[in-house]
Amino acid sequence: MVLAYYVAAYDFNLYYGQNHVWDRVLLLLVAILVLVHPAFAVVSVGLIFLIISQFRYPLGPTGISLWTDKRLPFDLLLLFSVFLFLCTFRKKNVSVFIFLVLCTHASMYAWPTVLKYQLDWVSKNDVMNLAVSAYINGWKLLPEETFLKWVQRLGWLNKPILVSTMIIELLPLFVFFHRRMIWVVFPTCAAMHFGIFLASGIFFWKWILTNFALLALCFKGLPAQCQDLFSRKDTAWGCLAIVLLTPWCSRPMQLGWYDCSFNSHYDIEVQCEGGAIYPLERSFMSPYDLNFAQNKLGYLNPDPVVVGTLGATADPLILSELNNARSLDDVIQLEQRLGKVHHSPKMASQFDRFLQNYFRNLNKMSTKPISPFGLSAPHHIWFPVQENGYCMQQSVEKVLVYHIRTLYQNNKIEQLSRELIHEVEIY
Repeated sequence: MVLAYYVAAYDFNLYYGQNHVWDRVLLLLVAILVLVHPAFAVVSVGLIFLIISQFRYPLGPTGISLWTDKRLPFDLLLLFSVFLFLCTFRKKNVSVFIFLVLCTHASMYAWPTVLKYQLDWVSKNDVMNLAVSAYINGWKLLPEETFLKWVQRLGWLNKPILVSTMIIELLPLFVFFHRRMIWVVFPTCAAMHFGIFLASGIFFWKWILTNFALLALCFKGLPAQCQDLFSRKDTAWGCLAIVLLTPWCSRPMQLGWYDCSFNSHYDIEVQCEGGAIYPLERSFMSPYDLNFAQNKLGYLNPDPVVVGTLGATADPLILSELNNARSLDDVIQLEQRLGKVHHSPKMASQFDRFLQNYFRNLNKMSTKPISPFGLSAPHHIWFPVQENGYCMQQSVEKVLVYHIRTLYQNNKIEQLSRELIHEVEIY
């Protein structure tokens, strides 16, 4: 139901100029029919995959980034569908299904911890850089001076936060050791996601709801034959074995990186009739907002870059070099030595076509249309423009893309450069 709501409530698709009302109605109908007969879950998997896949074109994102925020509930739905299919050939064993559900949940959290361990994350990372990068990108809950004071005051919490994060991600491995662990595992995982949201604006609300759904299932929803799952040593060790085998049967979540003090990101402005220019909120581009919130616009930039979304890198050498950078010249030299060029004329052309279609359709309207049901699903990443943002004041004539380099040092945010790298005429 979480995925059905999310997929059915996406905003009007301005690229295609379509609301796809009947697709949404069909998905909601199938989701309701799941309550009548679980076999409809198989149909819902196909519908969800098809509807979400429309957002891969023409911009992407490619690979896992399209699914990260949906991966846990979608994989559990897929597992349920496979279980129903197998039940047509052999006797139903609910205990095995519940066991695999909790193993899948454990795998989603445990493997990112493995990656963090390989990166020596606790020793090298500074999570306060993530909060600063989110602030630079638009997650501004406080005035800058107040925010930076709090970052400085809370700096001593860096190591406790890093250690506790890895512990929390390992907790689901121990859910079978005692049934009372469900009251530790699921609420703690949900609380971690809420903390991530407060610090960075990244809102794993689908994972939070899934954790509470699993808590409700394990507390009240288990049939009698499943009660001994939490008291047998073989299930506990079996869960660990299955999680270890995950890379051989699925792609584990790759959620591990260093948070750098340097940020390289892209801001978008729109030029309207009469020449007025307004900053564009990234979520404004819904339902394609994930591309813009994650700043997946490197194909527009002819220069090499050394960090990704929110100043992230998995290269310890880049992290070390950026920690020693003090000026724009230092950063540019580093980019020339260790950076990668992601520029793609083909993708830039598709970006132009996307914006032209999107704003051409938008310019015909007096207000930006949202979900046909009047209630849009929450965004995964929240980076709002604080003031003077574009909100349909006039028709858009041109879109301007700026590449911005920012460095956080000595408890100050310093913008090193702001360069116009791309323009798109709307006609």
